[in-house]
Amino acid sequence: MRKDGPGRVPWIAAALALAAFAARPVVAAESVKGESVEACLASKVPTNQLNCLSRLAEERGDVEVCLRAEAPGVRFQCVSLYAEQARDPALCRKIPAEDSVPEGVFQETCRAHLAIALNRPELCAGLATPNLGDACYLQMVEAGADEALCARIENAIIKSACGAQ
Repeated sequence: MRKDGPGRVPWIAAALALAAFAARPVVAAESVKGESVEACLASKVPTNQLNCLSRLAEERGDVEVCLRAEAPGVRFQCVSLYAEQARDPALCRKIPAEDSVPEGVFQETCRAHLAIALNRPELCAGLATPNLGDACYLQMVEAGADEALCARIENAIIKSACGAQ
């Protein structure tokens, strides 16, 4: 069986990426009026940057605020949170493809997260990252979507876990 990291099979890595994103910190809704991107970036703690930039982007209605983050992970999560709030999967394409290795994984993980958050299974289709689409369908079913989505899963191991609760 092909592995995509030390001891990890591809579908596990895809599922772990989605699970890690789902466990991201909750962004407080407090106002950041008068705060600047520079003030957000002054904190060297990534979680603080993420919370500040996410609030600022939402307040300004401008996803470009997220792209000013220095760390690729902060950019990815900020854009993903903004895309979810805006209910717009096209915003995932704003995440620089070169931020992730292999290229484009952050964009696809954003799209998979939105599929789950917005209950839009069509966003799981066509994801190029190995088994990410399958993990997307599985997590949608686990979140309460129709178990008929299990039929779309190609990986036999992931499929066997789908609807097995």
